Amino acid sequence: MFNADVGLWHVPYFYDLTLRSAAVHFVEHASFLVFGVLFWAQVIDSPPVHARLQPFARAIYATAASATTWVLALVLALATTPIYPAQHPGHSGISALADQQIAAGVMIGPGSVPYAIVVFYWLYVWLGADEPRKRRRLRHAPVS
Repeated sequence: MFNADVGLWHVPYFYDLTLRSAAVHFVEHASFLVFGVLFWAQVIDSPPVHARLQPFARAIYATAASATTWVLALVLALATTPIYPAQHPGHSGISALADQQIAAGVMIGPGSVPYAIVVFYWLYVWLGADEPRKRRRLRHAPVS
């Protein structure tokens, strides 16, 4: 649902609609928040809510979500014309196409960091599940 939501709001018609209507823009961000919380609740435990997925499934789940955003970012980055016609150059004077390509770079670069952290953490947990846990002995400091 999270990926479908992100994809839906990147359809040019809906994207342009958010630029024309403050109410629709609010709904867009509210849906990002709601579906984002639902998505991350399956990956990160937050008591009293515990995800039902096992460590390896959490890694796959996050990888699939990141792959979806990467595809969207690649579409934005490789487009030869602006996908969002209602978008005009900002105050910086860059073109709509350059702005779109910068957004794609942010999605691919910094946008991938949370997914990577979660994927590698759950792979680490999954791979370490078979290892016996070493018990730490408490070492007391000598009494003076």
